[in-house]
Amino acid sequence: MGLHLGYLAASTMNWRSYTTFVSEQLKECKLHHANLLLSQTLDVVGSIRMHAKTVEKMDSLPLQVQLDLDLEIRNMVGELTSCRQIVQKQLELSSDLGILYDDILKSQAQELLHSNGLKLAEIARQDSAETKAMVSITDKTYQDSRTTRIMTVIALIYLPANLVLSFFSTTLVWFDPKSETGYGSENKFAMRVHPEIWVAVVTTVILATCTLSVSWWWQRREKRIEMKNFC
Repeated sequence: MGLHLGYLAASTMNWRSYTTFVSEQLKECKLHHANLLLSQTLDVVGSIRMHAKTVEKMDSLPLQVQLDLDLEIRNMVGELTSCRQIVQKQLELSSDLGILYDDILKSQAQELLHSNGLKLAEIARQDSAETKAMVSITDKTYQDSRTTRIMTVIALIYLPANLVLSFFSTTLVWFDPKSETGYGSENKFAMRVHPEIWVAVVTTVILATCTLSVSWWWQRREKRIEMKNFC
């Protein structure tokens, strides 16, 4: 029994320094382990106390020895109980710190979410403005393209006519001066049209039709090439 008490006294001294070391680190896992070991040590001390009382009844130990043994066990129990209370307080402090850290992290997460929400709203607003600008540009581009197509069609019609008229020169239409004599007579000019002007008209129509046909064929060819490349 004395050997047991010696070992317990040594462990009690080590527990005091160990609880101080763990308290400085505030490591919850070690604190739980220390609390479990202290509880088990107190159970062992309680068993030794019960065994000591049994021995006292059986061997009728002297009163002074009984008092010293009981005092030693009481001191040991008090020391271990004090260490366990320190560990439990450190566990409570560690738990409170964990809750505090968790609340701080949640608060920071909410601030980040709010900040990200504002940034996403700003990005969405900018995207909306860019989309509107792109729609406006597309509409203006379509209008310009339509105007260009109209001008192209007009040019396709007028260019052959200009070519034909240039070829036949200006003898298709001319002004023929004639004079009428009499009271209040004045010189007049009559516009003359060549009887073969239909040749120029027919040639212009044929050339314009050929030009439009070639343009249409060329566009179809480009579309087929684009479809083949896409596939």
